[in-house]
Amino acid sequence: MVMQRRLTLDSDGNVRVYSRNQASKWQILWQFIFDTCIVHGICGGNNTCSCVPKRGSRCSCLLGYRVKNSNDWSYGCEPMFNLNCNRNEATFLEVPGVEFYGYDNNYVTNSTYMNCLNLCLQDCSCKGFQYRYGGDQGSSCYTKIQLLNERHSPTYEGAIYLRLPKSNNYSMEQSVTTYDHVCSVLLHKTMLQSNQVNCEVLSMACYCSWSLINGQPFFDLGFIN
Repeated sequence: MVMQRRLTLDSDGNVRVYSRNQASKWQILWQFIFDTCIVHGICGGNNTCSCVPKRGSRCSCLLGYRVKNSNDWSYGCEPMFNLNCNRNEATFLEVPGVEFYGYDNNYVTNSTYMNCLNLCLQDCSCKGFQYRYGGDQGSSCYTKIQLLNERHSPTYEGAIYLRLPKSNNYSMEQSVTTYDHVCSVLLHKTMLQSNQVNCEVLSMACYCSWSLINGQPFFDLGFIN
């Protein structure tokens, strides 16, 4: 019996190799990006993304935000509050180990925490700031006009500070969570050790991924036998 395989560029921007099992269901055999949380915008705006082995990417609304569309998390989450420009009515909530990429209105090196906080308060569009304390790379400050492309990592030494109204009374129970996409590295290693992925399929996958990274065109592979 010939095992059917296919190479697919999925809606989250990741390249995956699927195989059809005996129950005629498609299973992920290999994927180019193992930690799917590094795919930009996978959980939408105002979200945190965590990679949970065997379950996939976990999307969770930030505190004070609620999901827009529970059937499609790429829509992100929306605020349950209104912010104004009065700095005396704002407070900041620390979320450690969380990093947001891009949408920086200010980037300051060797900045103090208070300087970074004041930069955000002076900007009505600032939704929070990312701050990393000193070390070999020195301290860094990023004020954010959008909270997008987030990745939760326990090894990240900084934190995001969410701008919220002082009158907020939100709880973590209001932060909705869902699982989507497969990000298990164990699955990848097991499949490779069982020799179910041949060199031809992996070469095609690597070529397709290289084409995406370098902006080069590639052909539609469809189904691979």
